[in-house]
Amino acid sequence: MAGGMFAGHDESGGELIFHDGAWKKAFYGMSSATAMQKHAGGVANYRSSEGKSVKVPYRGPVSATVLDILGGIRSACTYTGASKLKEMSKRTTFLRVTQQLNPVFGKPPGRGNAEPPAEVQAAYREAYGNENSAKRQRTD
Repeated sequence: MAGGMFAGHDESGGELIFHDGAWKKAFYGMSSATAMQKHAGGVANYRSSEGKSVKVPYRGPVSATVLDILGGIRSACTYTGASKLKEMSKRTTFLRVTQQLNPVFGKPPGRGNAEPPAEVQAAYREAYGNENSAKRQRTD
């Protein structure tokens, strides 16, 4: 369920694309038609795709996102008075969240405008020429 949070980083899969003047990475959920086509040969007659296929902003290394997550966990422990994660369940109350909008695909503050390293951009241009119409498939 955290795929969207990690999408767009160097360590994630997907194609690196130069689209509408910015670097992006292709991202699809595992319940999307794209995933079913790629991994299961298509969407079965009795199923429907539920996921999305989107282009997310390129975000560079995942380390900054991981540090943000850890900072959020530390803050949550501070707010609840828990000295360990184990204590969180004893010090909190479950709240039902009814928000339907998924802001994960929005532009995170301070991120989403990153560019791949110069050597990656150079290799991309060398392999494909016009960077506005070409795609680079991640191979590692």
